[in-house]
Amino acid sequence: MNVRLLPIALAAALLAPVTGWTQSDAVQYRPPAGDLAPRRVGGSARGLPEAMPVIAVLVPDHLALTVSERPTLYWYLSRPTTARIELVVVDPRDARPVVEAVVAGERAGIQAFSLAERGVGLEPGVAYEWSVAVVADPAQRSRDVVAGGAVQRVEPSAVLRGRLAGAGEGERAAVLAAEGIWYDALAALSEPLAARPGDASLRARRAAVLEQAGLAEVAAFERRP
Repeated sequence: MNVRLLPIALAAALLAPVTGWTQSDAVQYRPPAGDLAPRRVGGSARGLPEAMPVIAVLVPDHLALTVSERPTLYWYLSRPTTARIELVVVDPRDARPVVEAVVAGERAGIQAFSLAERGVGLEPGVAYEWSVAVVADPAQRSRDVVAGGAVQRVEPSAVLRGRLAGAGEGERAAVLAAEGIWYDALAALSEPLAARPGDASLRARRAAVLEQAGLAEVAAFERRP
């Protein structure tokens, strides 16, 4: 049966049991009002050996928001690597990092780093900077491949709390994205994939949102068979 030839409503109904979401759950990220100055740093390996991977932090190019005290940070690795990879979170009020961790690089694709598992909480209203670095040469850290972005915790509005209270699992990402809450929206898209990593429809949904943030290479990786 060719679903594309069916009426939209019927096609969505046929797809719902398989994907767990319908067209009504489409996710559209709307940047929040406020600080939209560029914050994202790219992670290409220009001038370095071709074996070095490309990395990216999965954030839009501005100060992105969370309503979680301990959000999950997502980043991308284009290919596996045996090089040392470091993830750092910095409070701008203090030179010392809030988090310094060595993370695994044995698989390509989207990676998750849970602040909850580290017992690290973010204070509301602070624009934390975080980065991922692949160490090309420990003796020459200027040759690191680095990607970085920013995260700020905000208190959820009464409107957002109400919308989330009435949202089903498949709707949470759309509600959060519409309110400009990037990190939590991405988590809502990513968590179902932990149970169904091979679900192409879930990956396509996440890829569409990554494209909205200007992360075309990551989105293309997500859509690979």
